[in-house]
Amino acid sequence: MRLVFIRHSHSISNEMRDLGQDGSQDVRDPGLSKKGIQEARAYGPKLRQLLKKHIDLKTAVFASSPLRRARQTLGLLFPGLPTRQFKVLPLFGENGKIPENTPAGQYQSPDLNKTLADVSRLGETVVIVGHGSFLTSTVWPALVGTKHSKFHNLDGFIITPEGVTEIPKMNYHSRMPLRKTRMKQRRQRLRKTRQRRRKTRRQQGGGLPLAYFSPGDTQGYAHGSTGRGLEVSNDTWARTALNSSY
Repeated sequence: MRLVFIRHSHSISNEMRDLGQDGSQDVRDPGLSKKGIQEARAYGPKLRQLLKKHIDLKTAVFASSPLRRARQTLGLLFPGLPTRQFKVLPLFGENGKIPENTPAGQYQSPDLNKTLADVSRLGETVVIVGHGSFLTSTVWPALVGTKHSKFHNLDGFIITPEGVTEIPKMNYHSRMPLRKTRMKQRRQRLRKTRQRRRKTRRQQGGGLPLAYFSPGDTQGYAHGSTGRGLEVSNDTWARTALNSSY
């Protein structure tokens, strides 16, 4: 049997925690944030290309936890598939009896053994979208036999008869197209700002060498009443740009 486990994309509750806002766990069954939608769409083609090396996507069955953020992620990563092909695994939820992990009614604790029994009846290859805490604390240790530090949004792993293949840094790679676009826009803004500043300095005579003239040199400076308000006493030195005129 071949199994693919993926953590859902960035959710509204994730966004609230990123911003330091209170009550993120009190949002009942939150969906994906705008960032999460963009990242899932951007990474979908790359993920499908990677999975083709390990599984047959044409014969695979696609499933998710009953929570909204997981179901949305599944649809964005694998668009074009009829909704009826998506299976919901009722006991493949998330740890924590809180509104964030309770779609409706009473909270159901996730159960890996019962979930695997359901998965075995779905087909030979199953792609499952779930949740970080449950994947880290239960699924990975039970199926791989080692500890895992943490599954971030869109991280995942593949289990086949040949072994385990971790899909690392999905979140980073999924942001690359967006990050490159933002960096390009920022460079363009900085370039325009520099151009405006250089033009302003040229118009004002700025950025040129300064010449010093003694008070007795009447051609070196102009009196304040005829210029820009420059006032120079008889015992001081005036300073002005070489090409400036008063």
